[in-house]
Amino acid sequence: MGEPGPTCEAAMNLEPPLLAAKVILETLARHRVRYVVIGALGAALHGSPLRTSDVDICPDPRPDNLTNLSRALEELGAKEWDPHKGEAVAREWDAGMLRRDDMWILVTNHGDLDLVFEPAGTKGYRDLAKEAVELDIDGLRVDVASLDDIIRSKEATGRPRDREQLPTLRRLQETLREE
Repeated sequence: MGEPGPTCEAAMNLEPPLLAAKVILETLARHRVRYVVIGALGAALHGSPLRTSDVDICPDPRPDNLTNLSRALEELGAKEWDPHKGEAVAREWDAGMLRRDDMWILVTNHGDLDLVFEPAGTKGYRDLAKEAVELDIDGLRVDVASLDDIIRSKEATGRPRDREQLPTLRRLQETLREE
């Protein structure tokens, strides 16, 4: 896909204003976390007009990476969102804890961050990393799931909001293939 255009820069300043996606991604980079950006942010980085209020990533599940991820989560002030309590709960992050679940919905000091170890329709990090595109966002190198993989995942979830996004993503996919 090459160098990102203004769309990638604009995608880093998404609604609500409390989401500082670039700060989250910079923190992950500082801690050498291996991951692939997925979801609506991934689509936006490909040029989609979709808006998002969180950063969704699929982390590499290897123990060394989970240790790096836990350090990044501590720096970000990450708390686990507990839907039953309707609040964020403080945790002491470590690799063992992160292995306990396939998905973590987190609230950080810079916006919401979802860790999805096996996004719907995929086999996880290794599957997504094969076709991921490395984008440069103001000097920050970020691996982003291919648009095909983002669409595949959104098709597999079956959630209404994902189904609503599919026509927009398919139009973008066609446009990018024509270029």
